[in-house]
Amino acid sequence: MADALHGSALVMLPSRDVLKSALEAGIPVIVSESDGIRQIVRDRLEGFVIPKGDASALHRIVKILLSKPDMIETMRESILKNHRVEPENDPMSDRRRRRIG
Repeated sequence: MADALHGSALVMLPSRDVLKSALEAGIPVIVSESDGIRQIVRDRLEGFVIPKGDASALHRIVKILLSKPDMIETMRESILKNHRVEPENDPMSDRRRRRIG
């Protein structure tokens, strides 16, 4: 799974397995509300939690991220700190950091 996520800046609406892999890789996520999801993803710190089936909420979040690209890097730093991803295993290349910031 890590290979498939390599180079990703953000993962939207992942399954639980993909969610776990994304967070392990330090990649922010957009997830829909479900049982226990807020214990995995802290809203606006490691990604966004939106109401299930709310396409307008997803649209708003994407617009926010497009207008505030530094937000993804801030979330990524929170994930790396709180999910204990080892820096040497961090798939985010210098090239990708330049694209985001």
